[in-house]
Amino acid sequence: MTNPEGYGKYGIESSGQEFAGKLRQRMYLGQERNYPYVQIKHEDILKLPRLATGVSEFPRRERFEEDLRFNPITGAIYTTRWTKLETFNDPETGKWSIKNPEDYTFIFIGDSLPDPEDLPRSGSAIGLVAGEVWEGLEPAIRQQHHILERYQPASLTVEPQALRRIFYWIDQTSQKFREGPTTKDQLEQMSQEAAGLITQAGLTSATDETKRKLATMLAKATKLDSLKRINPMVSRIRLRSAFLAATRRIVTAELVRRKFSANLEVLVAEREFTRYNLKRTHDELSAILHELRQPPQDSSQVSGPDRQVLASKIREIAQYYLSFPRVAPYLIPSRLAAIFLVGCKESKKELNRQVLGEGIAEEVFSLMPATSLLEKGDIKEAGRRISWASSILEEASRENDAIFVPTDIGGC
Repeated sequence: MTNPEGYGKYGIESSGQEFAGKLRQRMYLGQERNYPYVQIKHEDILKLPRLATGVSEFPRRERFEEDLRFNPITGAIYTTRWTKLETFNDPETGKWSIKNPEDYTFIFIGDSLPDPEDLPRSGSAIGLVAGEVWEGLEPAIRQQHHILERYQPASLTVEPQALRRIFYWIDQTSQKFREGPTTKDQLEQMSQEAAGLITQAGLTSATDETKRKLATMLAKATKLDSLKRINPMVSRIRLRSAFLAATRRIVTAELVRRKFSANLEVLVAEREFTRYNLKRTHDELSAILHELRQPPQDSSQVSGPDRQVLASKIREIAQYYLSFPRVAPYLIPSRLAAIFLVGCKESKKELNRQVLGEGIAEEVFSLMPATSLLEKGDIKEAGRRISWASSILEEASRENDAIFVPTDIGGC
């Protein structure tokens, strides 16, 4: 990429270089002024527990709202992103307002609350958008993986290559305007080159604001001025605007890469720790089943103290390993296994009815758990409960082995 720091030593171009440097610094340090909102109908998402602390594409100021969240009832995962809200100048009041302000509530971060119908002109209104991944962890990992593939390794992806070409073209075109008079044929050639760059960079149908602005600035740079004249000075100023728009886009892409890379790391860590807990539970239960079946035991062959020891061990397994899994597709299997092993406290029944569904919950609540059966002396039935729990966990791990995607993306 043509280094922005090397972008000319002339008045217009050097000021563009200076502006770009300050812009990059503000963006990386999170010093741009943004006014964060969330739609009222989505406000409850912010009350969900955090999966882990995320990384924001707006560093520092809005980072805490970027955390990955999960629904403890459904196990669904919520990923978030910020989008610029549509604003307009009210012709009656002359005030700057977001569209449909009654639909939004301000996310308090420490600043004074700006009126959504009278926003300062110095900043941007941004809205928090949450995406629900209903099936949980595995699809969420794939989602973040696919997004991240577009941004890294940065040297190999389409957009950074296109931006490098844009920076180079701006540099070369600005130099042509400085060298002498420009003919209509030359301007037409430049216009065709700009159109080609816009197409190559995928800006023709862009929905992202930074991309749209870049496309607009590139297209305008090789057009006649407002008096229908070839005006090198105006074209150079427009090229400077395109240069700044390209700078904003490349920094935005890097911040997005950082964010989704961090999200992916969090999700993979959640997956590995969850599956570790399921495997340890399965292995421990398999060892207990082996102990009960070698040779086949009945209540007369296992002493009361030995049964108490086994029951205590099962409680420890459930407490240490099955209390952690909290997201789909591992939440329900873990809850079922725990109830088969140690039952469900009265205070937890309503929560588990919501997680498992009324019908399944009442069915498993009616069964005596393995620990109670052991203490009662019913070794055979206790073994069945343990076997059920072990099989559920093994199946949950095996099913999701098939859909897991590799996460060794270069540069993560």
